[in-house]
Amino acid sequence: MKRKKIIITILSIILSFFMTFGYSFLVSNSLDLIFKDTLSFILSFLQLIVYFVIFYIAINYIFYKLDKTIEKTTKISKIFKKFDKHPFLFSLIFIIICWLPYIISFFPVILSPDPSFQIKQFF
Repeated sequence: MKRKKIIITILSIILSFFMTFGYSFLVSNSLDLIFKDTLSFILSFLQLIVYFVIFYIAINYIFYKLDKTIEKTTKISKIFKKFDKHPFLFSLIFIIICWLPYIISFFPVILSPDPSFQIKQFF
């Protein structure tokens, strides 16, 4: 339980920093909105705190709902128990399944621009 609270707190802090700094870059294309003067720094700090509270409550609620859902269903809880044993393998399989339609639809030529330029330079 304590580990979950630490994870929720760290995730909320990271997301609130991203939101605050991202908004500054969206509006002024720099960090001037945060560090321009004392008033803007105080307002940005308050914005950071508000985002932290919102994210903390939202993530805590999501974890609570997921825990209740896992307790209700036995088949899903078996999958989550296996996920707890092998998190890397299940994450890898999930990512591959999500990317599979893209890979199949563009199969012969799945290249980003950089490798194609390198192939052109070689030839």
